[in-house]
Amino acid sequence: MANPRRKESVADRVYEALKEDIFEFRLIPGDRFSEGDVGTRLNASRTPV
Repeated sequence: MANPRRKESVADRVYEALKEDIFEFRLIPGDRFSEGDVGTRLNASRTPV
């Protein structure tokens, strides 16, 4: 039987995007950003951010 795939949540998408931004040096240690800024950029509310 095939293993059904779990639908990716908004929180998962936000996590992966932030992780990629850190690894690609788009977010540098010491940079300040708000939940609202991240939410707007990733089209997500503040809750999953």
